[in-house]
Amino acid sequence: MRNGHGDRGHEKRREKSANDAHGHTPYEKPSRNREAAELYTSAFSKVKNGVSDDPWRFPRVRVAGVDDRDTVHSADPRDTTVAFYLYSIEHSALSIWLRESPSLLVFPTILTFHTLGMAFLVGTNAAIGLRILGVASQMRIAPMAKFFPLMWAGFCINVVSGVALLIAYPTKALTNPVFYLKLSLIALGVVTALIIRKQIFGDPNVDDRSVPIKWKILAGTSLLFWGGAIVAGRLLPHTYVHFMTESY
Repeated sequence: MRNGHGDRGHEKRREKSANDAHGHTPYEKPSRNREAAELYTSAFSKVKNGVSDDPWRFPRVRVAGVDDRDTVHSADPRDTTVAFYLYSIEHSALSIWLRESPSLLVFPTILTFHTLGMAFLVGTNAAIGLRILGVASQMRIAPMAKFFPLMWAGFCINVVSGVALLIAYPTKALTNPVFYLKLSLIALGVVTALIIRKQIFGDPNVDDRSVPIKWKILAGTSLLFWGGAIVAGRLLPHTYVHFMTESY
């Protein structure tokens, strides 16, 4: 004959079996962010201490008012440590200040500088590439070497502002494959710019000879990389998978 405690234990085991079949442990919807934070801390603690029922996935927690598009199940289902660090960055004082400050001098200004930096970086590369391909052929190529300091200034502005934007929304960026595509294209574009600087602008007779086909290939490749980086950047707001680590 079962006592009250036995019945409750039986119910808990049955509930646990049902939860294991679905691959997650349900939690009640927290009515406040503070309650959600307590659940996240508990989940992280279980994983770190090796006592989680499912070591490959955090319990799913839904926050009231957050739709499925903004729900994070894991940055990487095989590595919950990634999710832990994303959560830590997102809830740091710097990240909250960058994201939630009402001042126009914070997030809007950073975003403006990021846009201007990309304009200088891509614009100078586009001008050089188009000239090498034959556009405005009456212009000499050698004097365009003066564009490189402006190009690198734009690159530095992009790096600094980009890191700030990443700290503000780490989950939104780092769980989006398009973000890595953008970084890869920028890296390839920078490498191509260095090659153009060395091979083309390092030639003392650059304006006294016809443009070789390999130079045109470099220029076309550069335009392709920078154009792709711009397109990838524009797609980021529309392709993110997870917005914040507010639920698992």
